Amino acid sequence: MAISLVERLPRVECQKSVIAHLEAALERAKAGDIIEIGIVETTPDGSTRTYWSKLDNVNILLGGLSRLMHKLNIHMDARG
Repeated sequence: MAISLVERLPRVECQKSVIAHLEAALERAKAGDIIEIGIVETTPDGSTRTYWSKLDNVNILLGGLSRLMHKLNIHMDARG
């Protein structure tokens, strides 16, 4: 049976990482360095929520999401 990253890492460590990434992204957005976003959230009960901003460059955003999926797959493979 597969073990999720949430089970492998202390939840507080995951939450600190989420907050740090969101705060950094907010600063970049305020500076005008982010023009579009797509977000997937996982909740403590294992469900997900998705949302995105208004899109002007959807192909670029989809390419970035594909790159993220690839990086997550590599990360999961490395963790076993």
